[in-house]
Amino acid sequence: ISNYNLKHSNTINNFPIYKGKANLIGINYSGFHNEISFSSSIADKECMTVFDSTFLKNLLELEQKYKLNTDFLKTNSTTNKQMRIAVYFWIMQLCEEFAFKRDTFHYAIYNLDRYISKKFSSNKKKFHPNLVIDKDEYFLLGLASLSISAKIEEVQIPKMKEYISSLNTEINSNYKTKNLVEKEREILMTLQFAVIPNTIN
Repeated sequence: ISNYNLKHSNTINNFPIYKGKANLIGINYSGFHNEISFSSSIADKECMTVFDSTFLKNLLELEQKYKLNTDFLKTNSTTNKQMRIAVYFWIMQLCEEFAFKRDTFHYAIYNLDRYISKKFSSNKKKFHPNLVIDKDEYFLLGLASLSISAKIEEVQIPKMKEYISSLNTEINSNYKTKNLVEKEREILMTLQFAVIPNTIN
């Protein structure tokens, strides 16, 4: 396909070309942004043949499945916000130390946010506004999420002992490899093993 401009877009929903199939697959396309502009109707038709209705519907359903509940970002606890920054900065340092790919970092961050928003929510699916997450647990969860992402994205990954050594040095704790394995299992069970968000790529 030639003669079209493609801008940055983070989600499937941002593509206006899908808007023409609203009636076909029964999904609300309100709020779309003009991210792609085509110079000819031929290019438009060619794109339509690539994204058939079944494929598109599956992508949009997956996007809803991986949607993040952002209520936990509105917590009244300053401690949580500061720890979140500290944990994610440390994860970034680990990614640099172990030469991980950028996708590994982003998956780790996103899945950790999703886990926390689910795990620490009330029965009404609203995040407790005054809840404070234990610092050591937050760092362990961050490491577990990174470990899961690395297993998906990386060709070579560090040994569990290397992970734990970095964690214990960072927060002056005495965690064992079994603690990391337990947190990995807890994250996977809470997220129902949905740890690979779909992208427009």
